[in-house]
Amino acid sequence: MCLLLDAPFLTYINNGVYHSKTVPSPTSSSTGQPSLALNNNMKLFVFAILIAVALAAYEPVVTIKDVAEAEPVVVPQPYSFGYNVKDDETFNDFYHAENADGNVVTGTYRVALPDGRTQIVTYKADKDGYTADVKFEGEAKYPEFVEQKVQKNY
Repeated sequence: MCLLLDAPFLTYINNGVYHSKTVPSPTSSSTGQPSLALNNNMKLFVFAILIAVALAAYEPVVTIKDVAEAEPVVVPQPYSFGYNVKDDETFNDFYHAENADGNVVTGTYRVALPDGRTQIVTYKADKDGYTADVKFEGEAKYPEFVEQKVQKNY
């Protein structure tokens, strides 16, 4: 079925046969004024357009850009860890321990230096910054340099 609207007639094709009907006028027959149904439809249409315009002009308070640029909220977590390595074969000798209560981080680490000394660092980090106390144990020893003779074969 195919519909063709050609005012004031409605034409449709059914099984290859054209049919025409007269469409009643949207005006009231007695007063010549538009019918009440047309007025209500027009009011609904105008109301829908006003809502669409209002929604188009609405700007949300928080945008995606604001969320992406927002600083992440970091909640301090208490923790504690430590480890110790002493391997005479490779001369590795170091230690590290750290504790945090959520506001202040304290710790210490120790490492054997190549000159024979041991460096010990005790530190504290809080809202005022990082403070470290560095100490050395032992005495630095430097072996004498012995120049090796290079034999030239040319």
